[in-house]
Amino acid sequence: MNSEQRLLEHVENWEPPFEVILATTFTFEPEFFVNTGVLTTMAGLGSERPSSSALVRQRLGNPYVGVLQGAASQGAAAGWIDRAIWDSPRLGLLHAKCVVAAGKRIHCLITSANLTETSWRANREIACEFSCSRDGKGSHASEVVTVLTGLRRLAVARGLTPWVEAANLLLKTLPEPLAETDVVWSGRYWPGTVLNRLPRGNRLTATSPFWPSDPAAADRVVTALTALAPKLRLVTRGTANGDLFDAPPAFVAALAAHAPDTEIAVASPTDNSGEVQRRLHAKQLTIETSESITSYIGSANVTVGGLDLAPGANVELGVLVPVDGLIDHLGFSPFDVAKARDPQDEDDPELDPAEFLSGLAFLYEADHRLEISLDASVVHWAFIEVPVGEIERSLSGDHTEFILDEKTYDKVVQLPELLVRSQNVAARLPVVLDHNAKHDVDVIGRTDLDDFLGGFGGTIGLDESEEEDEAGVPSVEGLPVPPEVLVGKIRAVHRARDVIERLEKHERMLRFRLENGPKQPEAMIELWLRGPGGIVTLARCLRHAALEVGPPAMTPTAAMFALSEIDSVLQRLKTSFPVYTAPVLRAQRIVGEQRSAVSASLEPQILRDIGRLRRLRRQA
Repeated sequence: MNSEQRLLEHVENWEPPFEVILATTFTFEPEFFVNTGVLTTMAGLGSERPSSSALVRQRLGNPYVGVLQGAASQGAAAGWIDRAIWDSPRLGLLHAKCVVAAGKRIHCLITSANLTETSWRANREIACEFSCSRDGKGSHASEVVTVLTGLRRLAVARGLTPWVEAANLLLKTLPEPLAETDVVWSGRYWPGTVLNRLPRGNRLTATSPFWPSDPAAADRVVTALTALAPKLRLVTRGTANGDLFDAPPAFVAALAAHAPDTEIAVASPTDNSGEVQRRLHAKQLTIETSESITSYIGSANVTVGGLDLAPGANVELGVLVPVDGLIDHLGFSPFDVAKARDPQDEDDPELDPAEFLSGLAFLYEADHRLEISLDASVVHWAFIEVPVGEIERSLSGDHTEFILDEKTYDKVVQLPELLVRSQNVAARLPVVLDHNAKHDVDVIGRTDLDDFLGGFGGTIGLDESEEEDEAGVPSVEGLPVPPEVLVGKIRAVHRARDVIERLEKHERMLRFRLENGPKQPEAMIELWLRGPGGIVTLARCLRHAALEVGPPAMTPTAAMFALSEIDSVLQRLKTSFPVYTAPVLRAQRIVGEQRSAVSASLEPQILRDIGRLRRLRRQA
């Protein structure tokens, strides 16, 4: 932790000039990064007084500087800073924190600290620094390569061409790692790597400022920790005298149920004088075995999002090091429920969104009205971001409506998802689009699934030259094409995973409605299955896109994968809600016809590969 050493001391020995500087962060203060903190220190100008951005850039050697941030900036940045916001919630919250600088050597700093003054000057943070020469000499060359390849992958997903070029420039002179390195990326592109990379041991010490506040998430986290080691020790925030520790009630209950012999240590919110704020923000997991000690240090909080224990996990970055917990001097006490304090006054914006919230949001095309109904039985939701990462609105009650302006409406249509927050928890809320709502989706970067499927692009459905029905909606086999599939003159690019994720999201919402007693459940499920935007039309559109458009808008392999997942969704509904077996069976027969038509165009080996990939996906 930087209680003994300030983070700025790590970068002040990095010798300019630099050719490339790359950084990732969740929250970002441009003034501190450029004029009063990180870059001024790296430039040899010190951080005692502000420096002009032009002078800082000159002293640095006029490098390319890129910053990828997970949340909106706190102020404006100099024009030569290439900034981008990770506005892709479907890929997970960007939570990784690092600084990479390439001059004579390539330096990497992996840390728990955001690029803010409070993080780098005051908080109790943790960091690991390593470097190698530009030609890859040095014991940490493989770790440097792993950091750079991860940054490049994020840049590709976000479409940041300058970032990709800068990363490629550095990687071309570095050797490929011969084995798995100690650098740990986690999230959408690196599933399950935080806890999977740690050995099983006798005792686990977890340091984190945040813990899960949802009961199901808390149980999942405690179960995962105790699977690594039977004995738990936790370091958290609390009162200055250590009498009370901060933890949400759900997490306290999970500890009492599954790990009652846990020990707790409190990191004081101030320094020894009691006057200077020193809030805990470090994230560390330490496993002790009879022969060794291994610690993960980095950006991941001990939450489902941080540890990659649920879909939609954060993008995190850490490193494995053979060091102790660094906090033994705090002293541990037996876990006592009576000493737990709910962190109600949490003002840190670094929240881990839950997978999805129980609730519904519906966007109407006619008046641009966004209608939101939330499940307020567990959490009192106070704010909502419309769209994600931008306008914040206050919430009152569990039902509310907004009239969106044209610009905001277009953004929600392009990314139909919201973020709702309370004081210390956040969750995603999918948006269902009105049948008439336009839906224009940008091209999305390739994913691991696309690498297998070969990917597909272009327009799914009819060309603009083809005839339309009387209502002006392109048709497939006489049925209106649903906006969910983005067909006809509503141009879009969809890949198989995006189709499947949208399908599963709507399945979750349908289950929520059916389980909470709608007035006309039969009509609802019939509309969902066979309506204009229903499952049957989706299946027909997939077949049409794969076989009847030349050149195909979707490869038959990708269409077959998506159709197989549709059949799985129907099977789950039939099992969960047997009262609706008849309409589901009718839909299954039609979907089966579309699958048969597509499978006839595929080789047997490809069909076996699709089956194997679907089994792996279910296991994951």
